[in-house]
Parts: sequence; C-alpha cells; structure tokens
Amino acid sequence: MEINPLSNIGAGFTPYARRRAAAVTAAFAIIFLVSLNYVADWEKSWPLVIFYATLLTNTYFSVRSFASITPKEHPGQQLVDAALGACMLLLTFNLNSVLNFTIISTLLFIIATLKYVFLTRLAGYSKLLYMKIRIDGLGTLFCFAAVIGVLWGYDYWTSVIWAVAFVLANFYVLWWKPHYRLEHHFIVSKIKPHENRQ
Repeated sequence: MEINPLSNIGAGFTPYARRRAAAVTAAFAIIFLVSLNYVADWEKSWPLVIFYATLLTNTYFSVRSFASITPKEHPGQQLVDAALGACMLLLTFNLNSVLNFTIISTLLFIIATLKYVFLTRLAGYSKLLYMKIRIDGLGTLFCFAAVIGVLWGYDYWTSVIWAVAFVLANFYVLWWKPHYRLEHHFIVSKIKPHENRQ
C-alpha cells in the first residue's frame, strides 16, 4: 500500500522537539519581520526575503525531526546550534547585500552539514541522516555557486534563480517527497527515541 506523501509527516516527533521547533522558528520569524522594515531596495532584496522565509519553513521541520533524535544536553551539538543561530541572525542583518547574504548562507550550510555528520556518532547512522547530510552538502555547493555568480557581477539574476530554485527544492523535500520522517531513522538505525524527552 503506497503512503500519501502529504500525510502523517508529523508522526512520532517528541513533545520537546515540537516545542523547540516552534520556539526557534517563531523567534527568528519575529526578528525577520522586524528586519523587513530596514530593507532599502525591495527590487534588489525580494529574492533574499523569499529565500529566508523558505529557510525558516525548512528550519521548523528540520528542528522538529532532529531534536527528536539528538541528546538534549550534548555540548557539541549545542555549540553547533549556536553557530547556526548566529548565521540565521546575521542573514536578517544582510538583506540589503546579496554578496554578504550568499556568503553567510554558504557558511550556514557548511556548519549544518558538519552538525549532521557529527550527529551520526550520537544517534547512529541512518537514512534520515544520510539524506540530511546530502541535502545540506548540496545546499553548500548551491550557495557557493551563488557567491560566484554575484562576484561575476550578476547579482540580481543570481539571487532570483537561487531563491526560486531553493523554494522548489524545499517543496520537494518537505511536501512532495518528505525527507524529515522519523521512520527513515528508526527503521535503519538501532537507536530508539530518547526516553528522557518530555
């Protein structure tokens, strides 16, 4: 029996992971909305705004999934999360600079890739982590290509293509072929959900 890809994508996530995902996304959404008041040129910045809004959407689903399988008090993961949060914050300060925005996005995806590589040591290697590492690795290359396009002088069209492609990629990953499903982890990995998450 084939499962509807648009159904049951929220099954199995811990209450802690749901709360954390909602809190993180809401906090950055508020900062993002405030930062929109400081956009100097919407004709130049709208692709960056679309990119960040899409990144926030992805952040919710990602945190909800991976907070369910990550040890809550692990200092290494907390440090990486702080670095990712710093990048998310810096992005809101750079909506007027395509070059700065793409450079920070590249750094964010590099850190994210390393986060999930390190997580395999804690949560066990699984299809879920493999897919996430592959997604963020491709995201790193995609953002680096955008940096090159901007440096070559194609700021506007690079940012437009970059933002549209990012939206389409996230539609595929989040809804069309949902990647952030815990069964991808627990079927392959022998690690069980953390019982201390309430």
